[in-house]
Amino acid sequence: MNKSQDYKQVKDFLSFNDKDFNHGYIFDEEYNIKYFVGEELHFQGEEVVNFHINHPEFGQDIQIPNLNESIYHTAFSPKFQDYYFDQDRNILIIEHNNARNKFTKPYKIFIYG
Repeated sequence: MNKSQDYKQVKDFLSFNDKDFNHGYIFDEEYNIKYFVGEELHFQGEEVVNFHINHPEFGQDIQIPNLNESIYHTAFSPKFQDYYFDQDRNILIIEHNNARNKFTKPYKIFIYG
């Protein structure tokens, strides 16, 4: 998926959940997340997720700031990950499909609206 499509997926998810992102960001919103490495669930629970909507191409546009970054990837960008919005289940999915990362496996994060 290209970057502009990834940004649209994030905006669609936020709009679907009635989040106002006109200021260019959404901080300190809690979401239920599931974090998979390979096919194994590594984390499940409520976490703060920050979204940067204005000029996300200059940095990470999605961050999970309270997860331990020495264990997990906590900042995401469509330069490195793909985003998908599953409207039927109201889930934003962040997917890293190759093994070139700290886990040496693909990983996937589900953010539930």
